[in-house]
Amino acid sequence: MCPFGKVTLGEWATEEEKAAQLDAYSRELRLAQITHELAEHGLKRTSLKLRISQCQERVEKEADPVRKATLEEECESLRNREVALGDVVRELKEERDRLIQRN
Repeated sequence: MCPFGKVTLGEWATEEEKAAQLDAYSRELRLAQITHELAEHGLKRTSLKLRISQCQERVEKEADPVRKATLEEECESLRNREVALGDVVRELKEERDRLIQRN
């Protein structure tokens, strides 16, 4: 039984058949996980982009130089997180493409 998919995988006549079916199952399971992670990260990126935009608006409206500098640092931090999340998404898409090509 697969502890992640909670599915009974069965019995096989040969080790080769077992290896092939387990490989296919693990690939499909990983593809499902990647799809889920991509959806979650997509939502996070959208949220981050909105927060960056709101932060930039606050910077533009701020008159106090000290507060403005703090807001600019906050905006930069949000942009860095968005870039890092973009890197994760790119890596997941590359992994997904490799898994699909193996089929």
